[in-house]
Amino acid sequence: MNSLRRAPRLALGLALAALAGCSINPVSGRPELDLVSDEEEERIGREEHDQIVRELGLVPDEELRAYVQGLVDRLGRASETPSARFRVYLLDDPEVNAVALPGGYVYATRGLLAFLESEAALAVVLGHELGHVVARHAERCMSRRVVLGFPWDAIELVFPRLVKGLGVLVSPATGLLRAAHSRAQEEEADELGLRYAHALGYDAHAVESFFLGLERLERSEEDGEPSWYSTHPATASRREAARAQAQALQPPGEERELGRHRYLDAIAGLVYGRDPRDGVLVEGRFVHPRARASFPVPAGWSVHAHRDRALLSSPEGDAFLLLRPSRASSLEDFRQRAQRRQDVQVVGVLERRVGDFQALRLEAHVTTQDAQLTTLSTVFASGGRLWELHEICARERFSAHVARFRELANGLSRVEDPRLLRLRPTRVVLARPPQGAATFADLLEAYPVPPGATASEVALLNRVEASTPLEPGRRYKVLVVE
Repeated sequence: MNSLRRAPRLALGLALAALAGCSINPVSGRPELDLVSDEEEERIGREEHDQIVRELGLVPDEELRAYVQGLVDRLGRASETPSARFRVYLLDDPEVNAVALPGGYVYATRGLLAFLESEAALAVVLGHELGHVVARHAERCMSRRVVLGFPWDAIELVFPRLVKGLGVLVSPATGLLRAAHSRAQEEEADELGLRYAHALGYDAHAVESFFLGLERLERSEEDGEPSWYSTHPATASRREAARAQAQALQPPGEERELGRHRYLDAIAGLVYGRDPRDGVLVEGRFVHPRARASFPVPAGWSVHAHRDRALLSSPEGDAFLLLRPSRASSLEDFRQRAQRRQDVQVVGVLERRVGDFQALRLEAHVTTQDAQLTTLSTVFASGGRLWELHEICARERFSAHVARFRELANGLSRVEDPRLLRLRPTRVVLARPPQGAATFADLLEAYPVPPGATASEVALLNRVEASTPLEPGRRYKVLVVE
C-alpha cells in the first residue's frame, strides 16, 4: 500500500531530476542538484588521492591493508550502494583520522588504527566514511560551489595550510586531513556508519567506547593542536545520539561481535606516534636522518616534521624554514625551474659552499595571492638526492630575519653519527599482565613508556586509567622501540 502511494512521487522526482540536472540521493531517495558527473568525481578523487599519498605516504603493510579492505568491502555491501567499489589506503600519519573522497577512496591513518580497540569500532568509523560517500556529501558540497563560483575544497590537506598574516602555505602539524562537511552531514554519516556495522553483526555499543576515547583525546589536545575533525559536531552530543541509536538497534543483553582479539592481532607491530626517522631535535639542532643533514634551530621556533620534509616557524609566525627533497635533477635544473616560474623573480643566485655542502644559493621574490614573499633557497646533495632548504618571510620582514637566515644556512652540517642515522620508531605490541601486576600502572613498570610518549597516552590506547585493575589473560597495547 505504501509503495503504491510512493510511486507517483518517485516518478515525479525522477522526472524533475532529469529536467533540472539532478540525481536521486541513494540514502534520502530525494532528487538533488548534481552538476558534477561521475567521471568528474572520479577525476577529482584521483587527483586528491595522488596529492594525499605524495604528502603523507602509505603504511608499508599489505596484510594490514588487506584486512581493512575486507572490512570495507563488507560494509559497502551493507550500504545503499552495494555494488559500489571502495579502495582502502592506510596513511603513514600519526594523527587519529579517517576520510573518504569522491570516487570511492577511503583512508585511515595509522594513528587511528593504534587508537581503536576493536574491529567493531573500526567498522563504525569506516562505515561513517562510507556514509559520506554513499550519501554524496562531498558531491553536494561540490555542486554548491560550482553554482557559487568557488573552487571545490570539501577535502584539503592541512599540509600545506594557509597561515594568517603571511599568506604562505605551511603546516602546523603533519598531514591531517580536514573534511568540510556540515554538522547535519556528520550526524547522518554517524547514523549510517552505525547502521552498516550493525548489519554485519557488530556490537553497536562499541561506538560509545570510541566516542568516550575521543573525548579523552580531545581533552589532551587543549594546547591548540588540531583535534579529530575540525568541523565535526561536539563529541558529547554525537556520543549521546550514537548511544540512543545503539540502544534502539541492539536490545539490552544481546551479545554481538566485537572482534577485539582479531583486531589487536592485525595492528600488532604498527608504528606509533612521530617517526624519529622524520627528524629529531638534538642539542638545539634539527637532525634529519633521511637527508643526513642537520641545522641549528633558533630559540622559541617550533618544529614539525613528517616523512622527508620539515617545517620550522618563528614564535611570531612571520618566518619559516622548509626542508624538502627537490624535484630538480641538478643544481642547474633547480635554477632554471625557478627562473621559468611566473610568480618567482630571481634576484640573486650563486654556487658556493654552505655549511658542509657545496650548494646553490638563490634569493627570490615570490608573489602569492595573499602576500609578497622573499625566499632564500639552498639546494644541496646529500644521501644520494637533492634537498631544498627554503627560508621564507614576508618581504617587508626580510631585513629583520636575513641575519638569522644566513646563520641557519651556514650551520648546515652533515650527519655521520651512526646512532642518529639508525633511529628506530616506537611500535604497538601486545602484552599480558606479568605475574604480580595488579594495576595498569604495574604493567607499565614492566613495559616502560618510551621517550616521546606518556603513560596517559598508553592508558588511553587501552581505555583504562593507571589505577585500573588488570584483567587476567587480557592482552594490552604497550609501546616499545624496535
